[in-house]
Amino acid sequence: MDLLRKANRISQAAKRLRACMTDDSADFGKAAVVVTEIGSLFQDYDLQSVTFVETDLKFVADTVASLPNRIVESLSEAVSTQDLGKIGFAVDACLVFGNVEDVLAGVAKKFFSTVQTLIETGLDHQQLVQSDASRPTTSSAKNYPGRTTLPSVQNSPALRTAFWGKLDVVFDAIYQHQIRIELLESVYLGRYEQYALYSVDAPDVVDGRISRDFFQRVVETLVGGLNRCGKESTFLQQILENEFPRLLKMVKDTVNRLRSATLFLDGPNLAALRDAISSFQSLFVSRSLSRLLEPVNAGFGENSLPTGEDLTSIFRSITNELVVCSADEALAVLVCGNIARQLRLIFVKLESAIATDGEATQVIGSLTGKQTRNFKVIDLAYKVKFGVEKVLKGDKSGIPETAKRSVEEIVQAYEGPVRNVLTPLRESLADSVESILLTMHDEDFSANEDADPHSVSTPEILDSTCSRYMRELQEFLLRAQQTFFSQIDITQPLLRSTVAEFARRCVELFIRHASLVRPVGTRGRLKLAGDFAQLEAALAPLNLKSHEYGRELAVLKAFRPLLFQTPGEISENSTVGPVVPFSVALHHLFSRAPTDLQSPYGVSGWSVSRYSRYLDEHPRERDRLLGISGGLDGYAQAVRNRGETHYAVIYPVMKELLGRALSAYPI
Repeated sequence: MDLLRKANRISQAAKRLRACMTDDSADFGKAAVVVTEIGSLFQDYDLQSVTFVETDLKFVADTVASLPNRIVESLSEAVSTQDLGKIGFAVDACLVFGNVEDVLAGVAKKFFSTVQTLIETGLDHQQLVQSDASRPTTSSAKNYPGRTTLPSVQNSPALRTAFWGKLDVVFDAIYQHQIRIELLESVYLGRYEQYALYSVDAPDVVDGRISRDFFQRVVETLVGGLNRCGKESTFLQQILENEFPRLLKMVKDTVNRLRSATLFLDGPNLAALRDAISSFQSLFVSRSLSRLLEPVNAGFGENSLPTGEDLTSIFRSITNELVVCSADEALAVLVCGNIARQLRLIFVKLESAIATDGEATQVIGSLTGKQTRNFKVIDLAYKVKFGVEKVLKGDKSGIPETAKRSVEEIVQAYEGPVRNVLTPLRESLADSVESILLTMHDEDFSANEDADPHSVSTPEILDSTCSRYMRELQEFLLRAQQTFFSQIDITQPLLRSTVAEFARRCVELFIRHASLVRPVGTRGRLKLAGDFAQLEAALAPLNLKSHEYGRELAVLKAFRPLLFQTPGEISENSTVGPVVPFSVALHHLFSRAPTDLQSPYGVSGWSVSRYSRYLDEHPRERDRLLGISGGLDGYAQAVRNRGETHYAVIYPVMKELLGRALSAYPI
């Protein structure tokens, strides 16, 4: 009787199973419960001999055998249509059967196979060529005798269009199937959480594992497909390299779509999709650099400098590269790095074009050919600077400021060639100025050497005419302006600062030699004071403002009144130290001293020019004061050696001033 009752229950269960497995609306969850119930009825009894349930048993066996595949098919269809009810029923069935992981893996495998096929066919060069060749021709020409139909060109625009169309389909499929897998996994996790409440042995599951594994496999397949595509076809490789921004846009659009919809992918996962095309990005950046360097190399010939047309080509290349990389900040940073390398090469080539021999730095005659070329280098450096700044300022492509910064920084390298032209020229001009000022020591300033300094009237000072060396200096500075400085635009800060630096050097050298000249009498100081006034007139052609002369002009104006003061008054003058350096005042006091109180250069046995170099080599005031101290100490020792009991009247004044000076500049 038990056997018959079990057979009858199996028959009833089979009916319920048929009801659950209708083609229109299969309820896999209920079917799983029924199958489990039928399985329990088989225990302890062999029902194969019961004839009236034979058909039911066969149906149950067939259903159980086909159920996993049907669940996979149903899940695939339900996920594609986003039918959460059907997905839930199928997942419930898998949980009951205990094969949920296998079923989900089967669905993921099916989706992956679809995406893999799209990648392999969409990126296959031969299939692209065949699809291009199969397109109907738009030509209405007939096949006359002797006329042949040429095969489709394998690098035709149509092939390019087909290739990008296939890639668009591939990335859309990646997005669609990723979202489907995530939908399936999210339903599974929700159902599993409920299932685990009633199952003590339910294992823990990792959220998002299936989705992340699926995405990783898809990305790896995409990398392989793109690399294989480039290896099999040079034409497609060139497309991916030259039109990389288009590929990058597809990737970024896909990443953005995924980021807004994903449940399980994080930043590193999504970054993997961008990394999939990194090799083509490297090739694009390399080609970008080649495109940028091409007009530079064309403009700089073997012995030629770029023309205006060459510069236009350079600026156009920069504009083009900024436009193509504007859609992505990371790419923009790399391309702007290329632009920086292009500009660096330009400035290096400009520096290598600078002439540095004697002809380039001569300042006696008229402008030489090499000097003309050097001034053209300066002009080109500024044109590059202004041109690039104009391109950056006028850029409307939306390049991030962080990317532009590397270009803006390298633009400042224009100073390199400018300084390398002007610095040697400025130094050569300054050397010529000092050569003229050295002749000051050949003129006689000793007239009325013992007269009272206060006996010189103001009209005499104003009426004093300049010395021979000053007239020569005026002529030289005027020629320097007309010949050299007129070649540059001194409204530009760097160029103007160079002229100002030269002018300050002229004033510094004049003050130095005016303080070193000796002996200087009352009439000599009158003559020297006139030279002070004439120096400002000599510098007038440089068209500088007073503040651009810096501290040197203040020293010049403060030093001039000291010429007509006694040594004691000079020592107590409030401008000595704060304005007029102690060393300058002390040098001038040597000109009032007797001949046995030698100047520092006399004590060392140097010429004035050698001592001037020493002062340039020792710009620290204390070092200069120590040199002066040696001269005073030598004088004092000589007096003691001669057995004399009195020093020169001016010696105590100088010694006291030197002591205060050294105290003001401690070690």
